[in-house]
Amino acid sequence: VLATELEFTKACLEVDAKNYHAWGHRQAMLRAFGGLEDLVGEFAFVTAMLERDMMNNSAWSQRAFLMELLATPAFQATGVRTWGQEFDETIRWIERWVENEASWAYLFFVLRSSSVGDVGQSRAIGVAYAAFLARMLKAHPTSVEAGEAALKYYKQLWDRERDEGKREKLTDMMRMIRDRLVALDSRRTHRWDMNLVSGGGFRG
Repeated sequence: VLATELEFTKACLEVDAKNYHAWGHRQAMLRAFGGLEDLVGEFAFVTAMLERDMMNNSAWSQRAFLMELLATPAFQATGVRTWGQEFDETIRWIERWVENEASWAYLFFVLRSSSVGDVGQSRAIGVAYAAFLARMLKAHPTSVEAGEAALKYYKQLWDRERDEGKREKLTDMMRMIRDRLVALDSRRTHRWDMNLVSGGGFRG
């Protein structure tokens, strides 16, 4: 049954790669009947879909679904896919096209999810993320996506910091990035200002 339904929905997605009915049906079938081999196969399918269109939000959502399913007790012990591996894979996608909002959104999902459970892994990913952001800001100074990610990251650091001197430095950094983002896209000024107020994204 599972093989038949996956093949049928694959044909549907060949016609419309963002058909959320087809993606939803795949999720229902995998949740009900899927084993480890099926989930690994679905990872390969999703990766192939992303190779065709990195902006396919539905494919990124399917990847998140798979990671959440692998984190359940039934599959967690298999260790077939760690959050660290997924982090490394996602930043490679971002490095291929830094302005792809979908891959950044997925990276934030990975960062949030990895902060639950393995403390050592979470810290390692947090350190790697800070280095990645610094590299992206240097390599892509006019990138809106990298700038917004940095703004969210510094806001999270500011929220946790209790030293007023360090907070002041972080505030200056956030204002600088905010001003740069406004210069790049003034239509989203309110969005940048909301990021300063509410934060979001990284919770390592």
